[in-house]
Amino acid sequence: MKLSYRDLCRAWGIDEQEHRLLFEWLMQDPRDEQGRLTREIGLTKLGGTPEKLQRVHTPADLAHGNIFYRQDGTPFPARNGQAVSVSKMDFNFNIPREFESEKKQRRGVER
Repeated sequence: MKLSYRDLCRAWGIDEQEHRLLFEWLMQDPRDEQGRLTREIGLTKLGGTPEKLQRVHTPADLAHGNIFYRQDGTPFPARNGQAVSVSKMDFNFNIPREFESEKKQRRGVER
């Protein structure tokens, strides 16, 4: 069973409104030419700051599973026992109603 966006934020100890745009970025994952995911969001400790990650698929990575890199190119410490990450396939991104009006207002300003 997938968590909702709200439940994921609660489990991670992060504010759902503050990080909504980051999760919208995740949901727009363009996938690579073979249809594989290319984006993740990672957290090195609960209650910390989520960060954008690049998911890299190479033959060397297959023995270890996927390897993730931060935006600056440094490896994300996914195996430190505390770090967590999600792809767009790991949760349901249903924007809470209280954020819908804000999103519509933002669209009006962008036009």
